[in-house]
Amino acid sequence: MTDYDVKVPGHMLSSFMTEKGGYAELLEVMLNQVLEAQISEQIGADRYQRTEDRGAYRGRG
Repeated sequence: MTDYDVKVPGHMLSSFMTEKGGYAELLEVMLNQVLEAQISEQIGADRYQRTEDRGAYRGRG
């Protein structure tokens, strides 16, 4: 199992805890980061990155 480092900007933390729907927004931020990391791992390239094995680059998903 791969470990993922999820980062949440500090200025967003207080709004997650005080605004209605804040937990849903926090979950969305976290899941998007994990999915992005999984895609990069599966494809073998970060967004807009070219590799020696691939002539094309990975664009917006």
